[in-house]
Amino acid sequence: RRTHHPRVADIIEAIEALATNPRPPGSEKLTDRPERRIRIGSHRVLYVVDDTGRTITIVSIADRREVYR
Repeated sequence: RRTHHPRVADIIEAIEALATNPRPPGSEKLTDRPERRIRIGSHRVLYVVDDTGRTITIVSIADRREVYR
């Protein structure tokens, strides 16, 4: 029985890559919101970059149908 979604490793890899490049090619700033978005298949990772504090806060990880709600 599978316990993790097959994309889990891809999502973790994409999040870890944000540490070296918080604005990778293909990421987008969301309109009228402070978050940025990266796509991993049908999943989205929403995050906020704080350049002053040099931190990245993950806001949401979900399927694209659910993440913007």
